[in-house]
Amino acid sequence: MPDVPYEESEEMIQAAKPYGVTIISLIAPTSKQRIQMIAQGAEGFIYCVSSLGTTGVRKELGADIKGLVRAIKEKANVPVAVGFGIGRPD
Repeated sequence: MPDVPYEESEEMIQAAKPYGVTIISLIAPTSKQRIQMIAQGAEGFIYCVSSLGTTGVRKELGADIKGLVRAIKEKANVPVAVGFGIGRPD
């Protein structure tokens, strides 16, 4: 279930646990004030959204993606994966 806000994810997390399913947390560039809260409860890995908008319609990543990843890693005990989208078939 993608894009479930952290504040609304507890019911889904509890339903998935008995089946060994880990719900992956997302952190977007707009989540800066929520990084610590989201990172502390993250399991598996954190999916870092690299830029806002529709997937694949840009030619480069967000302006300060390195800073965002650094801020997440400072708070997280799991790996961080950066999602960048696919813009063209090639």
